[in-house]
Amino acid sequence: MKEVVLISDGNTPLGKALARNFYSTGMKIFATLPKLPAEANSKTEYLEWNRSSAVSAKNCLLHIKKTTPEAVHFYLLPPLLNHLKADISDHRAFEQLVDSILKGSYYFAREAADFLDSSQRGSLSLIHTPAIKEMPVFSRLLSGALAEFYDILLEKWKDRFLIQAFELPIEAEDSAVEFIEKHKDQKSDKSWGKWLRFKKGLRLF
Repeated sequence: MKEVVLISDGNTPLGKALARNFYSTGMKIFATLPKLPAEANSKTEYLEWNRSSAVSAKNCLLHIKKTTPEAVHFYLLPPLLNHLKADISDHRAFEQLVDSILKGSYYFAREAADFLDSSQRGSLSLIHTPAIKEMPVFSRLLSGALAEFYDILLEKWKDRFLIQAFELPIEAEDSAVEFIEKHKDQKSDKSWGKWLRFKKGLRLF
């Protein structure tokens, strides 16, 4: 049986790079998008996901549960932000950011954790890109929120399935994808509760 991967925000550069990498290794790929494309993709099955909706996240996971009996590896990526205003002093812009990033990340992580708790197979990886140059204040808020999500997930589910957290540069460099691939099956207790941080220019071998 093929291993299965679900990548959130498959329209991001990093999401596309991960999908290409995992597909090349023979995995079955699912990826979420805010809106489904007009034409199907033979390499990736896309699922429509509204980040501000808990129901939408649940529906994505229900589809996975109905269509695949295999272990699933979940990768929660940050979304594209180019459609949102950078000025968080505007309360509507701030609400959009909270809905798109904080709520969406929580909904996805919670549904994935419940799924993995039931199957007791697979893994959940949180991926954070810390430098949002246009929104440094919100970037710090997001870092803190994701750290809290990670702590909550570990406290409740660390004995049930593999949970990891990666900090990567925004650019979808091959070396960053290789970094995830290198660590994706790492089950050492030494990595529990720690962020796996990629540094630009780091050579893996």
